[in-house]
Amino acid sequence: MPKVSVLSPTYNHEAYVREAINSVLSQTFADFELIVGDDCSPDGTADQVRQLSDPRLTFFANERNEGASATWKKCFLRSKGEYLCWFATDDVYEPHFLSTFVKYLDEHREALGVFALSRYIDAESKLTGESWTDIGVGQDRFALLRQLFLLQHPICAPVGMIRRSVFERLGDFPPYLRQANDMLFFIKALFQGEMPILGDYLLKYRWNPSGENVSARTEANDSRLDYELFELLHAYSESITSPELLKQIFPEVEDQGWVLNANTVKFHLAQLAIRFNYPSHRLFGLHLLYQLLQDTDTANYLREACNFSFADFFKLSGEYPVLVNHALYGEVLYLRGQVGELRAKLEAIELQKVSL
Repeated sequence: MPKVSVLSPTYNHEAYVREAINSVLSQTFADFELIVGDDCSPDGTADQVRQLSDPRLTFFANERNEGASATWKKCFLRSKGEYLCWFATDDVYEPHFLSTFVKYLDEHREALGVFALSRYIDAESKLTGESWTDIGVGQDRFALLRQLFLLQHPICAPVGMIRRSVFERLGDFPPYLRQANDMLFFIKALFQGEMPILGDYLLKYRWNPSGENVSARTEANDSRLDYELFELLHAYSESITSPELLKQIFPEVEDQGWVLNANTVKFHLAQLAIRFNYPSHRLFGLHLLYQLLQDTDTANYLREACNFSFADFFKLSGEYPVLVNHALYGEVLYLRGQVGELRAKLEAIELQKVSL
C-alpha cells in the first residue's frame, strides 16, 4: 500500500500534462501512487497520458464530462494512500514536494494536513516573478479561518497534503460548487483541527492566460464565485456557536459595541459580513439578520440588548447593495491599483526633492 496518493483530475491539458506528471514521477520520495482521470477532454490529453509508462501511474478516462469534483472522487475511490494530494495537471511539483509534506505529517500527528507556497509560471513554464500570498504562513487555524472569510486566500489547494482520515470524516470536495469547492472543504477542516502553511515554495502554479483555469479572473468565474461564497459562508454560521470561538476567529468583535454572548453570536457574524463590503458577504450578512429577525423572541432580544431593530435592518439593506457589475468592479480595482502606483511614485519624487 503506497504512503501517498496523488489524485489528478485532468481536462484539456494536452500541452502541459506530460511535464506535470513527470514532475510527480521524479519526486525524491518514491512511495506514492499517481491516479490521473481524464474528464473527457476534447484535445489530446488522454493520448499524452497513455504514452507514459510507470508502475505508480494509474489512468482512466470518463466517457462524458462530469466535472473536476466528480472526477476527483473517482480518483479518490481508486486510491489507497494514507496521505492525499490534489494535483492539477498543468502545475509542476518541485522535486522535494512529497518528501517535505510526508516528513511533516509523520512528525506532527495532530495536524489534519499541511500546505506550502507556490510560484507562478506562464504558458511556456517560465517563472513570472509572482507567487502565492504568504499571509497564512505560521498562522493557527483561527487566523486562517479569518483570512478565508476575508478572501485573503491563504491556502493554495494543489500545494498541500491531507490525511485520508480527514476526507473520510468530512467528505470530499462537493460537486455542487465549482469555484470554491476546495475552500469549503478547508473551512470545514479548520473548524476541526490545524492545517499549517509552511514557508517553502514547493509548486510551480500555472496561471493559464486562456482563461480556462478555474481560478482565472473571468466575468463568468467571478459571478459564479459570488454565489458560491454566499453558500459556503453558511459553514461559519453553522460552526461558530459560542462567543469564545467567535472571538478566536474575529477578535475585532469585542470592539463592535454590542453585547456579545451566546444569543448574539450570529448577529455579530452577520455584522462582520456586511461590513466586509463584498457582494456575497453583504448578501450573507443581510440574509442571516433577516433569519434572526423572523423569530419574535430573537428580534425582541436584539432590540433590548443591542438596540437593533427592523428599522436598523432596513437601513443596512439600503446602504449595502448585494448586486455588482463585475466589469465595472474590475475597472474600479484596476484604477485603484493605478492610483496606488502613482501615489507611490509621487512620494518617491517628493523624497528626492527633500534630499536635494
